[in-house]
Amino acid sequence: DWRNPGFDDSMWSSGEAEFGYGDGDESTVVSFGTDPDNKHPTTYFRRVFEGPEGGAQDILATFKLRRDDGAVVYLNGEEMFRDNLAPGDISHDTFALDFAGGVAEEQWNHHSRPIHLLPGPNVICVEVHQFSPTSSDVSFDLELSSFVEDESLISTAPTLPSTLDQSEGFVARYEPTGECLLPSLVAEDLTLTQECSPYLATGHVTVLDSATLFLNPGVEIWFPTEARFVVQGGLQAEGTADSPIVFKANPNNVGPWQHIHFDGSLGPNLLRHVVVEGASQGPHPVHDRAAVTAWFADVTMEDMVVVHNESNPIYAEHSNIVLVNSTIHSDVTGDLINVRHGSGWIDSCTFIGNDQPDTDAIDYDVVDGGVVQNCILRDFTGPNSDGIDLGEGSHNTFISNTLIHRCSDKGVSIGQGSTALIEGAIITQCALGIAAKDLGGAEADHTTIYGCETGLATYEKNPGMGGGTIHISNSILSNSVDSPAFWDSLSTGTMDVVLYDSQSLEDEGAFFSNPRFSNPDGHNFQFLPGSPALGAAADGTDLGSQVMWNIESRGLAIVEFGYAGLSSSELEWVVLENEGTSAINLQGHHFDDGITWTQPDSFWMEPGARVRLVKDASLFPDVPEPVFQWSSGQLSDQGERIVLRDASGIAIDHLEYQPTSPWPVPTPGMEKLVRVAPELDNHFGSSWTLASTAGTNPAPISSWSRLVLYPNPARDQLTVANLAPSYSSSELMLVNSAGQVVFKSLPSSSSFISMDISHLQPGLYFVKHGSRSAKLVVH
Repeated sequence: DWRNPGFDDSMWSSGEAEFGYGDGDESTVVSFGTDPDNKHPTTYFRRVFEGPEGGAQDILATFKLRRDDGAVVYLNGEEMFRDNLAPGDISHDTFALDFAGGVAEEQWNHHSRPIHLLPGPNVICVEVHQFSPTSSDVSFDLELSSFVEDESLISTAPTLPSTLDQSEGFVARYEPTGECLLPSLVAEDLTLTQECSPYLATGHVTVLDSATLFLNPGVEIWFPTEARFVVQGGLQAEGTADSPIVFKANPNNVGPWQHIHFDGSLGPNLLRHVVVEGASQGPHPVHDRAAVTAWFADVTMEDMVVVHNESNPIYAEHSNIVLVNSTIHSDVTGDLINVRHGSGWIDSCTFIGNDQPDTDAIDYDVVDGGVVQNCILRDFTGPNSDGIDLGEGSHNTFISNTLIHRCSDKGVSIGQGSTALIEGAIITQCALGIAAKDLGGAEADHTTIYGCETGLATYEKNPGMGGGTIHISNSILSNSVDSPAFWDSLSTGTMDVVLYDSQSLEDEGAFFSNPRFSNPDGHNFQFLPGSPALGAAADGTDLGSQVMWNIESRGLAIVEFGYAGLSSSELEWVVLENEGTSAINLQGHHFDDGITWTQPDSFWMEPGARVRLVKDASLFPDVPEPVFQWSSGQLSDQGERIVLRDASGIAIDHLEYQPTSPWPVPTPGMEKLVRVAPELDNHFGSSWTLASTAGTNPAPISSWSRLVLYPNPARDQLTVANLAPSYSSSELMLVNSAGQVVFKSLPSSSSFISMDISHLQPGLYFVKHGSRSAKLVVH
C-alpha cells in the first residue's frame, strides 16, 4: 500500500514544495498527462520522516494544507482528514466536490488532531484530486507541526527578550484570575456549566472527532477577534428559554469572532435555545460564509436566535439541517439560510429581511424533499430579493402554512428544473407571488396571493432554458396591481376553482368575484358572511389559506381622494394615513401612475397621522394635516390607477377608480371619496363612499387672503404659495424667532416661490410677504 512506511517509492519523482502546475509559482512542476483536455484526476505525494527517539509518542499536531482542488491526508496508512472530498471510498478517478479559485487556491486550511508517531520512519501521504479533467491548475503544500512543552520556567518579566536562530515556541503560563478558559482542543468529552460561565476562548477552538462538548443552560462562550469554533465530533448545547446558551464576541476585544463550523461532524449535534451574535465568517470564502456553517454534518437547531452578526446567518453544504422555532435576521447581502447538496427541514421560524440586494430568506440548491412550513418570511426589500428561492434541481420541496410578506422580487421562486408543492400559503406585497421559470414547476393548493404586482408567473428567464409550469387550485388571487397571472408562450398555467378580483383572467377554472375578506391589510383572510369563497373548494372547504397570522398591518394606506374637480379643475388630492402601530418614515415613498410625487427627505408619520398630497397646495390652506404638492400629472376624470410605493418600490396600496358605478360618482359639493372602513379592500368601488367637499376646506380660487407653506414642518425645501398679484412688488422674507432676516427674495409676479432651507437650524420661523405672514417649523 503506497500509504504505508514500507512502500518502495524509489521510482517516484521528488522535489520541493509547492507542487503543481498552471499557476507559475510552483517550486516543482508535476505532470498532468498527455491530454490537456483530460488531465489526471489525482496526483499522489509521500514524505518519510523520523519519529521520536525512545519509543512511540502520542501528541497533538496541526496540519496546514494548501490544496487545489481537494485532498486526503494519511499518516502511517491511517486517514487523518479529507478536505473538499466526499466521505466514502476514494479512487484515482474521484473528483473534488468543488473547485478552488481565487483566494481559496492560496489559503492554508488548518486541521488539528491527535496523532500517533512511530519510532523510526513515519510517512505522510497525500492524494490531491482535481474538480474536473479540464481544470487549469493543481496546487499542493503541507506542513505538520507540534510543540512539546518544556515545563521549566524561563522568565516572569512582562517582556521576554530572545534571539531566535531556529524554530522555537514559547508558552505563556498565566496566573489564575478566576475566569474559566475553554481549551483550544477538546479531545475527550467535556461538560461546561453555568457556575463557571462565561468561558473565555483564547483563540480557535476545535472539538475533535473523538469528543462531544456538552453545554448546560446559561453557559456563555466569549471568543476573541477572528477566532473560530470548529466541531468535528459532537456538540450538545441545550439551553432553556430562561437560560439560553450564548456564543458571542469577547466584549473586551475589538471586532467580530469568526463562526461556528461543523466539519464532517455526524454528531449528534443539537443547539437548543442558543444565541449566536457578533460572529462573521470563516476563512473559506464559500464553505465558511456564515455565522453557523456545516460541511458534511448533521445539525439540529431549535429555538435559535441568530440576528446580530456581520455575515449571513446559516450556510450548509452536503449536510442534513433541521431548523425549528428560530428567529433569523441579517444586515448584509446574502441568504439567511442556504442549504446545498443536502436536506433541509425548516419549521415554525421567523425570517426578518433587510434592504440589501440579492438577499433571500431561504435558498435550497440541489436539495430533494426539502420542507418549509409554519414560517413567517418578511421584509426582504432590497433589489432581487425573494422569500424562498429553489434552484439547481431542488425537487419536491414542500411549502406549507407559511406567510411571505414584502419581497421586492418573488415570494416563491422556482427555477433550474426545481419543483415545489405549496399548500396553505399566504403571499402578500411581492413583485411576483409564485414564479416558475427555466423548467421549474409548482403545484399550489389552498393558497392566497394578495397585493402582489403579479400573482402567478411562468416564463423562460434564461434563453434556451425553457419555460415553467404552474397548476393552482382552490386558491385566491386578490388585489393584483398588474395582473393576477401571466405565462409566456413557452410556459403553461392551469387553474381549478380559483377566485380572482382584478383585471381579467382567461381560464376555465377561474372566476371573478369579491372574496369579502375580513381584514386583508391586517392579514386576516377569514371571510365575511356571504363570501363566494365559503365552501367553494372542490372538496367543499373554503378557498385559499385560512391560517391566521399575527403581524402588523400594512401601515400606510390611501384613505381619501378627490379627482372630479367640479368646483375647480385644480381641486385634486389624495390623503394617506398611517394605520399601523409604528411610526413610518415617508422618505422615498412615491406615486408613479397618473400622478408623480416622491417624498425627498425624512418625514415621520406617527400612528394615526395623515398627510395630504395635492395638485395645487394653494387651494388647501386650512386642512389639519401637512400638505405636499405633487410634481406633475393629474387624476383623470375618466378613471385612473393610483399606486403608492414605498422607498424600495414595493406597492403598498393601490386602486383603480372609475367615474361609473360601482364606484361612487362625484356630484357638486360631494367630490370627496372616503373609505367606508379600514378593514375593507381599497381596490373595490364598494369600499368607498362620497362625502361633502366642504370637509376639505378648499380655498376659493380667487382668494389670496393667506400664505400657503408646504411642506410644514419642513427641513430641506420649502415652497411658499398664494403670493397675490397685488403684492408683486413686495419682498418675501424669512425671519427667525429672534427677529433676524435669514432669507429675502426679489419681488416677483409668480404666485409661488421655492427655496432651499437646508442650512437653517431647527426652530420656529415667520414667512412675511407684504402685510401677510405665516408660521414655519423647521425640523
